[in-house]
Amino acid sequence: MMEQWERRRLAELRYDTIPKEIKAYIHSEFVEHEAKEKEWVDRLMRAFPEQDLEAHRAYHEQRIKAARAEEEFWKTAKTELLRNGITALMAVIKWAIVLSAVGLAYKLGLTSLLDRWTELGP
Repeated sequence: MMEQWERRRLAELRYDTIPKEIKAYIHSEFVEHEAKEKEWVDRLMRAFPEQDLEAHRAYHEQRIKAARAEEEFWKTAKTELLRNGITALMAVIKWAIVLSAVGLAYKLGLTSLLDRWTELGP
């Protein structure tokens, strides 16, 4: 009979300790999770200069503005280069035509006309 009473008492002790064990287990899991989370946040914060989130955001905004300004600069530069390049090309073509006409005039023996024209002056 004593054995049966002892078994019953041990079972009651186990049932009494189970909620405490569960509570202790859950508490230890939360403590471990909190420690891991703090470590993760610490590692994450090291990515920011002086752990300043606002300065980090401002830095990226400044980089975005600079990239946009650079894009606008190159777009404008290409447009101006194209516009001025065409003007310069037209000027070169005009001088090539003038020089070709003068060269052709000399080849065809029309230099006397050119001499008279240059003597008259502008």
